[in-house]
Amino acid sequence: MKKLLKALCKIMKVIGIILLVVIILILTVRLIGKLYYSRTPDGGINQSMYIDVNGQAQWISIYGENKNNPVMLYLHGGPGGSTGTIDWRVLRKLAGDYTVVSWDQRGCGKTQIHATQDDPITPEVMQSDIDAAADFILQYTGKETLTVLGHSWGTMYGGDYVIRHPEKADCLIDLSLSVDSDRTALMNKAVEDYIAGAIDCQTVTEQYGCLPFLYYDFTDENACLNSREAYSRYFGAVRQIMTDWTANSPEDRVLAEQFDPDELAALMCSASAADRELARHKFGESVLPLTDRYVYSMESDDDGDIDPVTAAFFNPYYSVADYVKLLFADDPYSQPADPADERSNDVCGALLDAFDLSEKTEYAVPVYILQGSKDDYCGVISAYFDRIHAPEKEFWSVDGGHNATLFRSERLAQFVHEIAEKQKAAD
Repeated sequence: MKKLLKALCKIMKVIGIILLVVIILILTVRLIGKLYYSRTPDGGINQSMYIDVNGQAQWISIYGENKNNPVMLYLHGGPGGSTGTIDWRVLRKLAGDYTVVSWDQRGCGKTQIHATQDDPITPEVMQSDIDAAADFILQYTGKETLTVLGHSWGTMYGGDYVIRHPEKADCLIDLSLSVDSDRTALMNKAVEDYIAGAIDCQTVTEQYGCLPFLYYDFTDENACLNSREAYSRYFGAVRQIMTDWTANSPEDRVLAEQFDPDELAALMCSASAADRELARHKFGESVLPLTDRYVYSMESDDDGDIDPVTAAFFNPYYSVADYVKLLFADDPYSQPADPADERSNDVCGALLDAFDLSEKTEYAVPVYILQGSKDDYCGVISAYFDRIHAPEKEFWSVDGGHNATLFRSERLAQFVHEIAEKQKAAD
């Protein structure tokens, strides 16, 4: 027994040494990478700092290859969805044309782990924050105007800023534009008309695409599905869409075939909450994988040119301690918007409602949009683009979903470079 224990101790010791060596090697590689990416380009800038934004220390990084280039403010998604761990790899591809400023907004990223968020986050607070951050950036870089680059929520936040302060903006660049209220209202109306018999399934998909059926909240107590017949009609349309998608894919056809409209209708009309939850589960199990593959996705598919893991590993601005703190940080955007009412909409939802661009179409500066091919619910984004009035506007597409506009960074860099050339010619 003693020999066995002694042998086990030796094995554990060897394993411990190997693990220690591996950890040291990993940390050494990371250190070398951080040192490499922390270099400042000749004639350029590479700085990061905390700045005072309405009494709170908020983090920014500034990177550019030529200080004489125009300055760009990048607004990440969310609200509360900092991409600071990876976006530096993307933004540096734009640094030949712009001095790019990345900002971790209130309650996000390095700002979140450095500064407590005691006060409520309101639309007015966010408007005041971006005003203060933009003014600091302009003063610090010695510029009179900046280009606003927004992704997802950042397009709404940035669009609002540009409309309020056109004198401080060169142009607005939207990546994965969001126009939430238009999308929801249009999808609901399409399904409600179909259930009422005012329009057939083919006409719905021809006019609005298939997403109204796939993203309609059939579990909402206010939904138009108030009978077993209505549920069967709705789920039958979903089944037809899935069948059409998978006509040439035997593997995917299995998911379509296991989708049973009558079974789901029966579960939804059951008095049992467990049955209704089972219907929701069965719906998602069959529909969501096909939706991602065929029509809409948050992802950029498998061939994006940015690897998030590698980007986070070599990030020159984030330390290991920062990553650990982020894991345990509270999310202020998931809190009720009204602290006195726990059932109120959360902060994230309240901000999205407040900054929605649906009725804001008058821009005094050029507007450029880059959208994923699987990121336009019912054509809402292209319809909004058509309604925009601006000195110049342009719409580009990139293969993929909501995040493709970032992860397909070469396409983004090409898009931004052409915009930079247009801006130079206009000057």
